[in-house]
Amino acid sequence: MNKNSKTTNKLIFASFIFIVIIILAGGYFAYDVQVKGITKNRYNELAAIKSLKVKQIVDWRNERIGDARAILENPLISNDIKNFVTTKNPDLKEKILIWFNVLKKSYRYTDLILVDNNYNPLVSLNDNLEMDKYHFGVFKNLTEDEDIVISPLHKSNYSYIHFTLRITFRENGIPTSHILLVIDPNDFLFPLIQNWPTPSKTAETILVKSVGDSVVFLNELRHKKNTALEFKLPKSRVDLPTVKAIDGFSGMFTGYDYRGELVISDVGHIPGTEWFIITKVDEAEILGELKTSLLNSIIIVLLLIAIVYLIFLGVLRKSKLAFYQKEVELQSEKVRLSRLYATLSQINQSIVREQSKSELLLTITKLPVKFGGFPACSLSIFDEKLGKLKVESFDGNFDYFHKILNDNSEYLVDDPSVKAYNNSSTIVYDSLNNTKEKWAEIALKCGFKSCSAAPLKTFDKTIGSIILYSGAENFFKTAEIKLLEEIASDISYSLESIEKNEQRKLIEQKIKENERQLTTLFSNLPGIAYRCRLNRDYDMEFMSEGTLNITGYTSDEFVKEKSITYGQLIHPDDSKFVWDEIMESINNKKTFTIIYRIKTREGTQRWVWERGIAVYNSKGKAVALEGFISDITETKEAQDQLRKSEEYFRYLFEHNPLPMWIYNLSTYDFMEVNTSAIDTYGYSKDEFLSMQILDIRPEEEKQKLLDDLKRNRPLLSKSGEWKHKLKNGKLIDVLITSHQIEYKNTEAVLVVINDITDRKLAEMQLLDAKEKAEAGEKMKSDFLAQMSHEIRTPVNVILSFTNLIKDAVSNTIDDDLKEGFGAIDHASHRLIRTIDSILNMAQFTSGAFDVKLEELDVYNDILIPLNHEFISIAKSKYLEFTLENECEKTSVIGDRYSLSQLFTNLIDNAIKYTEQGFVRIGVSCDSENINVKIEDSGIGMSEDFIPKLFSAFSQEETGYSRKYEGTGLGLALVKNYCELNNASIDVKSKKNIGTTFIITLKKPST
Repeated sequence: MNKNSKTTNKLIFASFIFIVIIILAGGYFAYDVQVKGITKNRYNELAAIKSLKVKQIVDWRNERIGDARAILENPLISNDIKNFVTTKNPDLKEKILIWFNVLKKSYRYTDLILVDNNYNPLVSLNDNLEMDKYHFGVFKNLTEDEDIVISPLHKSNYSYIHFTLRITFRENGIPTSHILLVIDPNDFLFPLIQNWPTPSKTAETILVKSVGDSVVFLNELRHKKNTALEFKLPKSRVDLPTVKAIDGFSGMFTGYDYRGELVISDVGHIPGTEWFIITKVDEAEILGELKTSLLNSIIIVLLLIAIVYLIFLGVLRKSKLAFYQKEVELQSEKVRLSRLYATLSQINQSIVREQSKSELLLTITKLPVKFGGFPACSLSIFDEKLGKLKVESFDGNFDYFHKILNDNSEYLVDDPSVKAYNNSSTIVYDSLNNTKEKWAEIALKCGFKSCSAAPLKTFDKTIGSIILYSGAENFFKTAEIKLLEEIASDISYSLESIEKNEQRKLIEQKIKENERQLTTLFSNLPGIAYRCRLNRDYDMEFMSEGTLNITGYTSDEFVKEKSITYGQLIHPDDSKFVWDEIMESINNKKTFTIIYRIKTREGTQRWVWERGIAVYNSKGKAVALEGFISDITETKEAQDQLRKSEEYFRYLFEHNPLPMWIYNLSTYDFMEVNTSAIDTYGYSKDEFLSMQILDIRPEEEKQKLLDDLKRNRPLLSKSGEWKHKLKNGKLIDVLITSHQIEYKNTEAVLVVINDITDRKLAEMQLLDAKEKAEAGEKMKSDFLAQMSHEIRTPVNVILSFTNLIKDAVSNTIDDDLKEGFGAIDHASHRLIRTIDSILNMAQFTSGAFDVKLEELDVYNDILIPLNHEFISIAKSKYLEFTLENECEKTSVIGDRYSLSQLFTNLIDNAIKYTEQGFVRIGVSCDSENINVKIEDSGIGMSEDFIPKLFSAFSQEETGYSRKYEGTGLGLALVKNYCELNNASIDVKSKKNIGTTFIITLKKPST
């Protein structure tokens, strides 16, 4: 005992040292992660600030160039400057100065100077118009190819650093003058560079460029004064971030700055410029942030070590107590295991004795209670019909089981047995006091303290479970659980064996049933199933009951009584043939199929079909035959009828007045031709049979024919009109009808040819007459269009001057004359509408109607304007006139003019033919269409007239006695307008009730 205790103490001390090492290593790792994290965060900050400033600088340059572009493209400024350069007009100079002042205030330029092409100052906002040599050199070095150029940062006679933005004006591509916009970088650029968005003592942004062997600093530095364009460093200093940037490096760089301080920086180039940008911060500033973090890490590590030390002191004390407790538990474990082994032994003996499943299940639950000392045990099996776990047997505390079962039934509702079944694994409850479930409360009242349930499985499927209850807590340890699982395994094996025996019995019963069914099947077969010896008498060993129906003899007469042999029934003329066929199949190790005649008991002759195979002994010798014989007498008679039918077909084929032939579907060779084909085409039969169907086709149709033949074709098809070439070279037009057949065991096609050469000639003559008629119709339409134009022009003049006269004398004429003017106006508009209808119809007829498709809103663009046009006319007749829209969007693709005319004609007709009541226009939509309904309560139409409604010049009332005016062209035009706009029109009408037109327009495809 002392030796084990010392070993345990050593292990505890070693564990303590190991954990302290882990804590120290973890503290160092955490500090290292913080160093890397802070450094990475600061670099990301430098990179983000650099990217932001680069974007701002590029945007600022683009804005300045955009300002210059606006000045260059302003025609007012451009013209004034070009004229001034040529004329030196003082007035133009004043205008230019006004422009310069406006630009200076708007864009914050320091100065604006107009110079000629030699950079001689002409106009400036400042009094000094002299150009020093330095400036002249700067501008001369700028490219002359571009109209807008920004100069480098520079100094001259100005006392400050600045840019100059040059705008070049040209005449015929040759520069004539320039505007120089002076930009002070202190207004935007330098403040942008010097500004740093986060608190920092050392961080700054640097702008540099390369000049010869030096790096020139362009902006004022945070830690050094008067540096812009003055401070330089040699390019040989490769440890400088500024030198790295000029060398083309981009990204993070750690080096020394102009002060010699170690810095972390992000460097890069500014697109479109010669500048390089550097954002940097001192490394010392970053490391200063880590001092507090390091101190916190040390304190945490020391606290963790102290806590671990206290924990291990407690563990050392508990280990001594655990040693003594374990000795006591080992003794208890031996007692428990002995009880379980006794239970296992008794169950195995019962498994050997009991062969009935129900008796075995009843016995098993008694054994743990009797020999294992368990207070209760139950065994449950899943009921497939009801889908519940059913208690098959239980023993021990009966009160518990009666209480746990739901409504005194045999099916479990909530129990560890259910959980073991559902999970297919062992379930253990070490202390029922810790379980709040209903079954546990009942178990505690019955004296149970712990339990364990194991699943029962047969054929790898869980079928139930067994559960043991104990009066002690923590009874089921690892060893006990393994013994319980072994008990469950033995029970499962026994149940599986019993089920296999039951299945074997069922299989034996099925075999007997199959034998009975086979016997019944043979007795009901419409033929003879047989087995006979291999000899010429065919001595039968078995014949089915169908023997009587075919031969007139019973199977017993052949098999048992041997009063007749099957060989005696075979027709003498067929006997040798039958025997030879059977012998040949045996030699080839194949089945035989033969057709022959037999003589029945009544003396009649019957045709039979037989298929069989030889049976071989162990030496490979054929000793018997097995097969099936069927009566085919009726089939043979049908074949005779078929032969006669084929002869009749041959007669029809040969004597048909139309040419006919049969060709091979695979090779296109002629297989047969009739007399009419020979007479029509001029080839002999032998010549035909040596040709292919391609040989009678002209060259230009052969490929088309091959393509047609390769397509899948129906059994009966009409391949249309073709040209055939006769033997004398003449071409004829033919109409072909074909039918796919089988001819001489080959897939073939039967073809019937109808010569339509004369009919085609007649059709061509009709077509020529039709074209002449259409030309006459077009000439008529052109004439109508021309005449309509000639009539409408003077009518418009008459109408215009009539209105002028009416307006001039309106105050001096009486009501009769006013009515006369109204009649002239009405008649003129009627004549114009008539002329428009005639002209539009003529355009449709001649195909000259001009269509311009566009996307438009049928409600807002068409119907609302028409509503305004017709509402006053409807009110003058005291009609209810409404327009309603149920759609959110009414866009269509259509021709604006024809759609407007379509709805104008329909609304005008509705008002014209309605004396009282209403005219209603409604717009509705579905997923694909926009529907416009125009409904009136007018005179309506008869059903007989509706089919003629859209015909030109058609009206229900005709002659001089008709009540309503019109030409009968309106609805014919409406139909044409619908077709132009891919719309459909539907009409419903009843005489003296009213008429409804529905126009359906397609929505634009998305």
